Amino acid sequence: MKNILKSILVLGFFLTLMASCKKEEAAPELRVIETNLETGPLENIGTIQLSSADFTASVEDEWCKIQQEGDVIHIVVEQNAEKTNRSTLIHITSNAGAKLVVPVTQRGLLFEVNSQTNDLNYSFSGGLKKINIISNIDYQVKFDQDWLSAEVVGDTLYVKADPYKPSDVNARRTGTAHIIYGTEEVALEFAQFNILSFEDFLGQAFLSYIDDSSLDEAFRKRIPVTITAKVAGSVFTVTTGPMEVFENRPIAFDVTYNADATIQINSGQLLLPEFVDASAKDIINNNKVKVYAAAYNIADKFFSGNTDPLLKAYGKPTDTHMNYTFEKFNEWTSGRKTYTADGLAVSAYRFGSSGMSRYGLIPPYLYMMDMRIEK
Repeated sequence: MKNILKSILVLGFFLTLMASCKKEEAAPELRVIETNLETGPLENIGTIQLSSADFTASVEDEWCKIQQEGDVIHIVVEQNAEKTNRSTLIHITSNAGAKLVVPVTQRGLLFEVNSQTNDLNYSFSGGLKKINIISNIDYQVKFDQDWLSAEVVGDTLYVKADPYKPSDVNARRTGTAHIIYGTEEVALEFAQFNILSFEDFLGQAFLSYIDDSSLDEAFRKRIPVTITAKVAGSVFTVTTGPMEVFENRPIAFDVTYNADATIQINSGQLLLPEFVDASAKDIINNNKVKVYAAAYNIADKFFSGNTDPLLKAYGKPTDTHMNYTFEKFNEWTSGRKTYTADGLAVSAYRFGSSGMSRYGLIPPYLYMMDMRIEK
């Protein structure tokens, strides 16, 4: 009886021990401890940490790559080149058969240059070009030329061109902006010309000229002028301040801006409204003399109403500004003589039986020879 009782007690002990061992060996519950993954459109690297290393994992789409390392799943998400969002699922199965599903969502990529890019040209003075960029990611700008630089303010990219230096002999230089976003790139081409644009001329400037027919530099004058647009993009007007020789009247003349960035003065225009000079008398008819302004040596040309170009100027840079010096450009024949325009002059004219002619007994009131605009 004692032996039977003893056997029963031993068997109970072993059963208890076996039950205890089975309870300790039960698989732990599989759960996600932490996820670390950005949802932006560029390539992302992240992780999922689980409560156990006893699992296998798979993913539904190839743009999402996974690799298991212990209780961590490493994730690499490729750049999303589309504008729309996309999603996939990571399936996790424990060795005991428990299943988890972890969704991965990535935003679409938005990058768009929302500005016209067919006028990325600068003139001699340089300046800024404003380019609107719509984007939901950061980007960087790299240039292949050091005379270009950039600043991003909000949705606007400002590209700055330095002014031309006098030592720059090239009439044109180019540079490329490489706008890099993720693994993609947009290239924009910029050009700068060693000239003044039409708009660059507008505002305050200086007019330099020799006030003598001898072209002696000792008679050179330099006066401030105001330049205003007459025909947008093609004609501007140069106006002086009051000039004492004309009883404090200003003079003005129109200048044509050409497609090749040269400028020219055409015939057929007066430099100031006619007025009667009370101090000058026509000794033949004892009449007061009217004062007119026209291009020098071109009375026939001027009074015929011809508007051919007479003087033309090309831009030449200096240390501080651009010089546009007017040179002889056109010639014509009147009778047996061939004429060219040397500059501008303001002379006295009188009416006669054959029309109006320059009054030779009174010297021109003003010579404007070897003219140049300094801007």
